[in-house]
Amino acid sequence: MQIIDWETWLDRHIPYYEVERFQTQYEINPPQVVLGIDVLDRHRNKQTLLHWHEANAKLSTYNTAPLFLERDTHQIWYWAFWDKNQALVALMML
Repeated sequence: MQIIDWETWLDRHIPYYEVERFQTQYEINPPQVVLGIDVLDRHRNKQTLLHWHEANAKLSTYNTAPLFLERDTHQIWYWAFWDKNQALVALMML
């Protein structure tokens, strides 16, 4: 799991063909950070296996929005946060 600055996420963490769509979508009010959860994070400990719907339910209490890529080639789930501190608290809760 990692918290990534919005601009860094757009520049380095998503495919080039997705960047324009997300820049346009959040042009007026861009998020501060993005929380990314990858396959290894989700399967590291089988006793605490985290499913997408469980994570989304936990994160929906914050000012956040799930970000869906057209092709999930890296199998990473992303959520946009408008408050960096909320992202940090959410990361600790997961």
